Order: sequence, then structure tokens, then C-alpha cells
Amino acid sequence: QRLAVFLDGPVHKGREDRDEALRELLWKRHNVEPLTIEYERYTKQQVQEIVELILQALEER
Repeated sequence: QRLAVFLDGPVHKGREDRDEALRELLWKRHNVEPLTIEYERYTKQQVQEIVELILQALEER
């Protein structure tokens, strides 16, 4: 199974419905599981947390 990672930052505010619809379509048409990670700021600590979440998702597969 394939995994697509989406990083939702401040730029995605107000676009949640559209983004969710596109991710649902990705799953239905291409069987690619979307992993959505929200963040507020781009910091070294936040990057490390994102990497850990991605690795955890891959291990659970």
C-alpha cells in the first residue's frame, strides 16, 4: 500500500474542505493512503516531530 504525506500549515487555512476532497479522491481512485500532518510553524523541532510521525506511520503499515 502506498502513502501520501500532506503537510498542512497556515497556507491551508480555509481550504480544508477542498484538501479533504482531494485526499479522499486520491484514496478512492489510486488506493494511496493520505497521511495529514498539521503544523503551525516551520521549526527544527516541528520538522523532527513530522519526521517521527511519518516513520511511525510507515512502521504501522
